[in-house]
Amino acid sequence: MLTRHWTRRDWLISGLILLAIFLYLTHFGFEPGTDDTFFKAQAAQFSIGDYLQWRYQHWTGRMVPELVLYYIFHIPLPIFHLINLGFIILLAYALLRITRQKITWATLCLVPLLVGYVNYAVLHDGFLWLTGAVNYLWPAALGAYALIPFADSYFGNDKIQHGWVYLLAGTAFSLINEQFLVCAFGISLVYWLGILHQRQRIQWLPVVNSLLFLAGLLFMYLAPGNRLRTAAEVKHWFPTFYDLTIGGHLRVGVSWLFTALNQNFFWLLLLLAVLALILLSLHRLRFIFYTGYLLFLAGYLVRPEIVNNFNLVNTTAWTASLGQFVLCIIPYLFWGGFLIVLLTNIILVAYRPVFLLLCCVAALLTSMIMWFSPTIYGSGNRVFTATAVLLVVVALALLKQVLAKYPRQQIRVYQLLMLLPLVNYLSHLF
Repeated sequence: MLTRHWTRRDWLISGLILLAIFLYLTHFGFEPGTDDTFFKAQAAQFSIGDYLQWRYQHWTGRMVPELVLYYIFHIPLPIFHLINLGFIILLAYALLRITRQKITWATLCLVPLLVGYVNYAVLHDGFLWLTGAVNYLWPAALGAYALIPFADSYFGNDKIQHGWVYLLAGTAFSLINEQFLVCAFGISLVYWLGILHQRQRIQWLPVVNSLLFLAGLLFMYLAPGNRLRTAAEVKHWFPTFYDLTIGGHLRVGVSWLFTALNQNFFWLLLLLAVLALILLSLHRLRFIFYTGYLLFLAGYLVRPEIVNNFNLVNTTAWTASLGQFVLCIIPYLFWGGFLIVLLTNIILVAYRPVFLLLCCVAALLTSMIMWFSPTIYGSGNRVFTATAVLLVVVALALLKQVLAKYPRQQIRVYQLLMLLPLVNYLSHLF
């Protein structure tokens, strides 16, 4: 149901697309002065066993990335790009399977196109930078692939085949990235609640992968190096971190999150709004949502210095005047209103509204993990890779409905979708 026979033309087109992506990836290589330099030096200082033990005891429980990065900088760079290309394909395939779409060369292109609506800073740090790709693109692909059996079981009640492959993905994923693992474990809990509520049959693979997710979380959470790393990061990135109250964490975290949504996901959120609007059938509702979106765009374009000034709340004393307090909360009311309108629009038109609602909530929660991290300002844009992937899932689901509603407009839809991502990808090569 989700695959079809590929013709020679399909293979030729997909081969040309893969070649183009590979050539694009070759523009990115070893970056001196970043973590690339650190990892490249480790093979000369430690044996692999000593290195992994040292890192677990003194820094992190991410054993899979540590293992890969110990070796990856000592192989020809084109081989790394081929591996990275493989993970891009794996991510695209997995997200299509999760959203129950046919696997064709055209649909496989959708994921790179939709990711192109995310700010380039996130693309570079999470998908193109060597160390960033191993720590974020690879977990995204392995985690999405490990979750395919959950989607097949819940949405289609399909019998899971080739289970050992998903089991291998789940095993590797369980030791690769805490942020993605928390998200996947949360998804598995929601899955089990749904299975028990609907009294569907229980399949062994989701059980095993759920246990792997939990075991991996415990292994990484209990790593002795976490305490030492946190102390070092507080000293380097956020010396006043322990002085923050719960309210202080929330104030810093909320301003940081809204700033990130504005800077990194503006175009992707607008795309979601357009897709959701296209799917609205009632003219009265269309007028209401058109008005809401136009008001948002008007405020964004006319007074950006007010509606995007999220940091004002962090530089204003609690004893400030009422007028200053109003200016502090306007950006949050403005963007909060837009997000509520968008989420309502998505729920009204989605074929699986609860699923997409949970994806949107998970996209926010995976970012909110950073609220209580001393590297909230130090980790950079790579921490938004999980948010990007979850929002792409929402876009894929809505786009599937749009193409089903207007099947004769598929070529035009693809042409329109390509414009902004191509500019985003290519403008940074020159």
